[in-house]
Amino acid sequence: MSLTFAILQITINSQTLHAQTDGTLDNSFGTAGKVTTSIGNQDAVAYSVALQADGKIVAAGWSYTNGIYNIISVTRYKTNGNIDSTFGTAGIAFGPATNYSDAYATAIQTDGKILVAGFTENGSDNDFVLLRFNTDGTLDNTFGTAGATSTDFGSVEDRAFAMAVQTDGKIVLAGQMGNGSNLDIALARYNTNGTLDNTFGIGGKLSKAIGSGDDVANCIAIQADGKIVIGGYSWNGLNYDMAVLRYSNLGVLDNTFGTNGVIIKDIGSTDNYAYALALQTDSKIVVAGTATLATGDFSVVRLNSNGGLDNTFGTNGVVTTDFNGLNDEARAVIIQGNGKIVLAGFSSISGSNIDIALTRYESNGTLDNTFGINGKVTTPVGNSNDWAYAMLLQTDAKIVVAGNILNDLGTDDIALVRYYVSPTNVNDIHAENENISIYPNPAKNKISIQTTFPSKENMLSIYNTQGQLLYTKEMINNQLDLNIEKLAAGVYTLKITNSESTIIKKFIKE
Repeated sequence: MSLTFAILQITINSQTLHAQTDGTLDNSFGTAGKVTTSIGNQDAVAYSVALQADGKIVAAGWSYTNGIYNIISVTRYKTNGNIDSTFGTAGIAFGPATNYSDAYATAIQTDGKILVAGFTENGSDNDFVLLRFNTDGTLDNTFGTAGATSTDFGSVEDRAFAMAVQTDGKIVLAGQMGNGSNLDIALARYNTNGTLDNTFGIGGKLSKAIGSGDDVANCIAIQADGKIVIGGYSWNGLNYDMAVLRYSNLGVLDNTFGTNGVIIKDIGSTDNYAYALALQTDSKIVVAGTATLATGDFSVVRLNSNGGLDNTFGTNGVVTTDFNGLNDEARAVIIQGNGKIVLAGFSSISGSNIDIALTRYESNGTLDNTFGINGKVTTPVGNSNDWAYAMLLQTDAKIVVAGNILNDLGTDDIALVRYYVSPTNVNDIHAENENISIYPNPAKNKISIQTTFPSKENMLSIYNTQGQLLYTKEMINNQLDLNIEKLAAGVYTLKITNSESTIIKKFIKE
């Protein structure tokens, strides 16, 4: 190859790379941005996905394995989408194979251990289940009983659909329990060894009936002040409404939020559901799901910190998006480092097949026309139906969605798709808030934080690009040194708050 040709080829490749636009498939992942995984030539589904500090991707759900229908399965992928054969057996780990079970939520602890939550059958009915895997995919015998713990609310239909890990390592699950005639919202909190936390609710458990019908929690997040926000739906006597609740760290409904700790929002003419929520760095709450208008549409609602609708977002705090006049469901939400909001789910694009679907919104709720086509992306993965149930934001700003496809044999395969998103502009970081100085920035091991903010019980918090709280500490004075060695490389948001105001600045971990 001549030097001239080599230089020309490099130039072409560079131009191609920089020409890639947000929402396009990432060709460095799997096959043209897509990965599918079959387990034992039977059904396999991923309902949740999480990112390890080393960039590996963990997906959890269920599979039909060794003649057992619905066994919890966890699959780990390398950064390029290949199965990680060092995990479990050929990249796949399984929960106990004795009972019908399923996983709906996944989280990575700071020590790298993997938490998976869902439900398991106890022989007569279903219970919450929480498992912990070691980094090699084996069950962690120091957690619960042989790596698993289950919780019975004394009802028939107990299922955990969401999980959040507090800064102290305690684990909160949210979902549903049966009360004998319908479903109530249910929460449980566990200590780091898998035992129920008796400081939460009653014996580590609580339940909430909102109306006279089914009430279910599908999503959860922990605020910087330790309060617990959950989202789901509630039956109003005619149809389902979106429901958002906030609890204190002890499991008591927060009366400063909505009406006695509860927000009910009717968006469409019939059913409305909340499937995912995320916390902005300004303490506003973004809730995503489905609203039934003429058909099912993506819906996103933004609430102020007191539970009131944020009128600076969409129309009176609400945005709905239709793809093609057919049924659309949003199942996941993330908030990018630049404040843009991404929803993922699926849409009946053609009227016969279902495809993975994403939307991205500006911080005011308008569709972002720099993402996909006029703010929308649809992706067929297989030749039939494709669903997305979970999503994560990598530290390089790329987006991974997880779900399943119906393959040509008529069974389900796990599906992952990765999309290109342009990284946060590093040059903008230092101009964000001159009331905070972070040095060095970028940094590898430690940062020194100085602020001119008046010292009035200031609280410092660090969030990742998904809006998840990673660290919180009181600032005794206007200077603080932090060790950030355990943070994965990427962009983080640092927030300092007191009773009067808030200041925010980003920093980069190399």
